[in-house]
Amino acid sequence: MDFKEIYNLIGFAGIALVIIGVFALYITVWNFLYLRGVLSRFKKHFRGMDKVTPERIRRYFGESTNPLECIVRDIVMTHGAHSDDIRAEVAYLFHKHFKPVNNALTWLKLISAVSPLLGLLGTVIGMVTVFRTISENASPDPTMLAGGIWTALITTVM
Repeated sequence: MDFKEIYNLIGFAGIALVIIGVFALYITVWNFLYLRGVLSRFKKHFRGMDKVTPERIRRYFGESTNPLECIVRDIVMTHGAHSDDIRAEVAYLFHKHFKPVNNALTWLKLISAVSPLLGLLGTVIGMVTVFRTISENASPDPTMLAGGIWTALITTVM
């Protein structure tokens, strides 16, 4: 099946939905693997600590780039002693160190908002094709209408 056949089956909106769906799947898999890696490295480093002290935190997490380790290090070393609201500090540090995840979630939110609109666009394009066929032919053949109805229905399903 070549691109032209696929385009004829699902139309422009369907192609856009497939591309966006693949992009969303890539973002989701990347985030899952990234967060699993962060958690496993954090567990591996944190397992050796019996008692949390600033010296041990510095020794275990001193030069780490792991976001969870950076949050623990920053809370214990600097922010925890200077803050009355530790929850706000943790939230701030979480957003600071998990910026790639936050950016990916922003893209997923955008995709989840745009996808239904693309499905609706495909439905409207399909119905316009059906009405154009009806207006151009005095008594249109049902097979002539089927292509527009197919486009309308398949993008709605997608």
